Amino acid sequence: MRISRAILAALIFLGVFSLAAKGADAADMPPIAGTSQAAGVPQARYQAKSDCWPGLPTGRQSRDRMECGVLHVPELRDGRPTRMLELAVVRIRARESWGYPPIIDLHGGPGGDSIGWTDHWLESPLTADHDMILLDQRGAGLSRPAVCADIPDSVAIPDAPGLLAACARDLRAAGGDPAGYTPLAIAADVDDLRRALGYERVHLFANSYGTVIAQVLMATRPETLSGVVLDSALPVSLPLLDGEAQVVSFLEGVLRDCAADAACAAAYPDLERRFLDALDALTASQPGKRKRFDGKDALSAIFLLLYAPDTRPIAPFILNKLADRGAEPLETLTRALGLADGVAMGAFFAVSCGVVDAAADGARLAEVVAAAPRWAPHLSGDAFLRTCDAWPARVELPVPDGSRVPTLIIQGADDPVTPPAYAHMLAARLADARVLIVPRQSHGPAVTDDCAAGAAASFLVDPGKAVREPSCGAVGPTAFLTPDIAVRPGLTALTLGPLGWPALAVGAMTGLALFPVSVWLSIRLLRAPGAMFVSTVGQGALALFLSGIFVCGSFFAMAQLFRENPLLSAFGFARWVEPVMVLPWVIPPLVLLALFRWVGRPETAPQGAWGKSWLGLSLVLSGLTALFALTHGLALGL
Repeated sequence: MRISRAILAALIFLGVFSLAAKGADAADMPPIAGTSQAAGVPQARYQAKSDCWPGLPTGRQSRDRMECGVLHVPELRDGRPTRMLELAVVRIRARESWGYPPIIDLHGGPGGDSIGWTDHWLESPLTADHDMILLDQRGAGLSRPAVCADIPDSVAIPDAPGLLAACARDLRAAGGDPAGYTPLAIAADVDDLRRALGYERVHLFANSYGTVIAQVLMATRPETLSGVVLDSALPVSLPLLDGEAQVVSFLEGVLRDCAADAACAAAYPDLERRFLDALDALTASQPGKRKRFDGKDALSAIFLLLYAPDTRPIAPFILNKLADRGAEPLETLTRALGLADGVAMGAFFAVSCGVVDAAADGARLAEVVAAAPRWAPHLSGDAFLRTCDAWPARVELPVPDGSRVPTLIIQGADDPVTPPAYAHMLAARLADARVLIVPRQSHGPAVTDDCAAGAAASFLVDPGKAVREPSCGAVGPTAFLTPDIAVRPGLTALTLGPLGWPALAVGAMTGLALFPVSVWLSIRLLRAPGAMFVSTVGQGALALFLSGIFVCGSFFAMAQLFRENPLLSAFGFARWVEPVMVLPWVIPPLVLLALFRWVGRPETAPQGAWGKSWLGLSLVLSGLTALFALTHGLALGL
């Protein structure tokens, strides 16, 4: 199987940020467990940069709100000789400052980046009232040096153990140490950043794996935290490979709910058996040969697609496509959506493997296999455990049981990897926690959903205020996508956002009204005095112009609908449909050109019943192809 950036890009990689304040935290605090501050260890220091990194927003307003810098931290803190790391930092000023503590954003992955999300944070509700600090964690993003940089962004797991063992050797040869790349070390960096910027207390906004870092800080530095938002929380008390159980549980739940829904069951009969049979067929290979895209790859690709918001309704559609057509649609999606692009996979393996407990994770994986034997051949947990055997560093993470830090846990109702049950499990272990489950959202709802982002911003204005748990609407049953979507307004409304309906209206009006009106006006124009003097070239140009308006209108509607759900724009069409979609560009210009010529030069018009029938059929076909371009999009739930 291939692990790629998207494997955890679905984790919505985010970052960390804060604004400089006067003074420094002079108190000598005990070190974070596992990161002892021995005598002689270099102190962390922050250095502002005169310019920012390429690719960041360059508009004047954005520049005025940003400051870039580098946090210098020791790789090790245990007294052994160590090198200094350079961690990239961007500080964003609030749009309107009220003196609230700044927010440090902890990105996921591990191995993602934070600074790449600067555009998002500049406009986020969280930076309306708070300064924000974005930090690319050690070994990843713009921070230097990268860890295990020779491991490619997309790597086959069978090749990973050798690459990871070589990385550990090379890291030591370069003066580094694998022990420097753990969640404990990252948490110590975050605390160093707070100190270096002079803040006594900060807020944390943590996403996905970043919530593990936040929980370490809640357990070890609670006095420095004013409030914490955990977006798609992963409890540190769970084995890392509990995620394998969530993959199976989520897809089994989708298949079960589809079978219980009359329309879904009728549209996709016997879906579970056909889907698992398709995975088996992909996994089966000839001895000595490895398939380019096997059942593990297919299951991982499907799992990644379901990280996007509002995709549970289309899950049966996707599973059915795999059952009917094999891996080809998923390979198309992998290319179209960039699922093969990678993050810092060296940092991903280093940090992830550092917390793997072979006994606990192996036992959890065995439970999953025993409970779901049909799924077992397509899971990749065993290969991941073999990969982590090659990494020498191991740490045990502290658990923030009983933490009194005010905490808001935000979880997507349709999250396939950190389900709502995780939020309630973690909240039960904390002394001051509230939970927000966001309907129709998957991983990272506080990033992708306006209501969830607003709830996080409101909470951080006054985290200690005793208020009821926020709400973003009730979680209801899923309306699954089926081929009769065009006549099911409920699901159509679900899949179309604010841009979708106006775009559809414009396209429909253009296709159904503007085309015949333009033909009628053209005929009147060509019958006017002097029409015979309109050249053939002029007629052709007019035909192309008018039909172009018509076709562009319909394609504009489709483009807007594709933007609402890019998965189906790549996955929904069978291969034979692609040339059909070109027909609206071809038939209307040809028909209009012929019609204009026949009206302007009657002697060239078709004679007899056959010719007139051909003309009528051409006009009908041109209209039908345009309607197909519109309605096929709706039929796919676009």
